[in-house]
Amino acid sequence: ITDKNSTEKQGVAGTGDKVRIYSSDGNLYSEYNVIIYGDINGDGEITVKDALMVRKHILGMESLSGSAAQAANVNRQNDGITVKDALLIRKHVLGMDKIVQ
Repeated sequence: ITDKNSTEKQGVAGTGDKVRIYSSDGNLYSEYNVIIYGDINGDGEITVKDALMVRKHILGMESLSGSAAQAANVNRQNDGITVKDALLIRKHVLGMDKIVQ
C-alpha cells in the first residue's frame, strides 16, 4: 500500500492510497485506487473533518476532485456531491447509521 505520493505506508489504508500487487519476479501486476466512501481526507476514518470538507464543497468554499470527490459521493448516485451525502456522513459520525463500503 502506498499513499498518493507513492510512499509505502503501514497501517490503515485511506481514500487516495493505492494497493499494488507485484508478481513473484517483482514486476507490477496490478494497481487499485482505494476509495472509502465518507473518508474524504484520506486518513482511513470517517470523521467530522470529512463532513466539514463536504459541507465546504457544497457551499462553494472549497472544491473536491479526484478520489476525494468520489469518496464524498456517499450515496453513489450520479447526482454529484449533495446534501444527501453530507447527511449520510453526519449520521455515520453520530452512530445513527453506517456507511456501507
